[in-house]
Amino acid sequence: MFHLNRRSRPAFLYSDVHFLLLGFLLEKIFEQDLDQIIEEQVLNPWGMKETMFGPVEIAVPTVRGVAAGSIHDPKARLLGKHAGSAGLFSTVKDLQIFLEHYLKDDFAENLSRNYSPLEDKERSLAWNLEGDWLDHTGYTGTFIMWNRKKQEAAIFLSNRTYEKDERAQWIIDRNQVMEMIRQEE
Repeated sequence: MFHLNRRSRPAFLYSDVHFLLLGFLLEKIFEQDLDQIIEEQVLNPWGMKETMFGPVEIAVPTVRGVAAGSIHDPKARLLGKHAGSAGLFSTVKDLQIFLEHYLKDDFAENLSRNYSPLEDKERSLAWNLEGDWLDHTGYTGTFIMWNRKKQEAAIFLSNRTYEKDERAQWIIDRNQVMEMIRQEE
């Protein structure tokens, strides 16, 4: 009935399943809901007061006909505060705080290590690696990227799915923007 196709050459395919499992694992270890763990371990200590799990009351709409502040990702919508992969809403202000910690704090010092066995795709823990830049992208078109060596970061918030979902073209356009940021002197 179901079968798995094996590729002749290994290739990187992003999946959020590992982030879901990480969320469940953290809940087991801390014996708390994931939203409480994130709030107590990251958001409160870092002063990120505008970041929370959705649904939220105030947000920019990301899909026409879907209430602003609703969780877009179906798995995260179902799991709510237990989703380790999506459903977290934030602002530029809070993401700036977040990235400042990644640029300065000791915990992030060795995150540029490549854990991928593939020759054509470098990957750290939760981050894509492109030279000295680390980035993570989101389904609605968002991305954050940072370069510890240059002490630079970029935050890009969007609602690319608002009118229609043209993912293939968006990925091309987004990658061009990210490459321009990486190349800037």
